[in-house]
Amino acid sequence: MVKSTAGTVRPIDGILLLAALPAAVAGLSCADSERSPAATVAATAQEVINLPADDRRLAPDFEELYRVGSVLGADWEQFGNVRRVGFDGAGRLYVFDNQADRVTIVGPDGEFLRAFGRSGEGPGEFRHVDGLAIMRDGRAVLADTGHRAYHVFGADGNLERMVRMAPEPGAVDITELLPDPGGEAIFSAVGARVLSASGVTRGDTFGFFDEVSIVRGLRTGWDGEIWVRRHGEEPGDDAGPIDVLTMDGRYIGTYPAGEVALPAAFGPDGLVAFIERDEMDVRYVVVKRLRGR
Repeated sequence: MVKSTAGTVRPIDGILLLAALPAAVAGLSCADSERSPAATVAATAQEVINLPADDRRLAPDFEELYRVGSVLGADWEQFGNVRRVGFDGAGRLYVFDNQADRVTIVGPDGEFLRAFGRSGEGPGEFRHVDGLAIMRDGRAVLADTGHRAYHVFGADGNLERMVRMAPEPGAVDITELLPDPGGEAIFSAVGARVLSASGVTRGDTFGFFDEVSIVRGLRTGWDGEIWVRRHGEEPGDDAGPIDVLTMDGRYIGTYPAGEVALPAAFGPDGLVAFIERDEMDVRYVVVKRLRGR
């Protein structure tokens, strides 16, 4: 394992690793409403994990539990567009539909429990939500770049308060919201939108840069496992293998390309949720349980 304080991620033996957030991080406290919840801090270091040259193959072992989301299903599961999903500590699934501006809560057996949220300009109403985090006790935090605020809902679906985002000029982008396992904070990065261009060198094709990041996706599991999706055979192929590591950087193994999608959310007791598309390109959610590890 290599420690580095450099500002960029560098591969070791052609295989990538982990990096600290290079952007400003906003910490949203869910416990203290009097204190200013937004702070900007600099990334002070990063940790680079040296993976083995040969993959240790992991065999997919998932048990499908239920599916939700269908144009032919019950009214509550006729989602317009499934944007984000998450689990609470009881294994309940939360589905955010950004077309309906609604959060639907699904029980452990795939049954409808309740829903909350709607479009609007008032407190607890959504303008442009693009982030969802579910706390283990069932509280929900949604990042709304239209309001420039976080909506904090109680486990009963009622609005507790809105917290302003750190000020940024112009349009902003926000990373996925990351709930603190301790249950009292949400972390995200917020920043002004920057126009950029990039390219990949293929044969005689002109490219804009010499090196291409091999990371195509990153998730953290319920118990701290780290899932890193690499690119495939070509730099433009986003559906490569997935490396799995423990939270302290120990390599567990790799799911070969094409065998497992990167989960959209992790829950307790091995629960994972995948956002998939049907033959009409409508998104739905498949909940499975990871067995054998």
